Amino acid sequence: RTIADVDGADNIGLEHISEAINYRMLDRQFWS
Repeated sequence: RTIADVDGADNIGLEHISEAINYRMLDRQFWS
């Protein structure tokens, strides 16, 4: 599932991409 799916959106928007990048950066900080 994508963030857009969880948000109930039909399309992936800029806010969804931004949120995904933030989660990715947190993941890298935690596991590095």
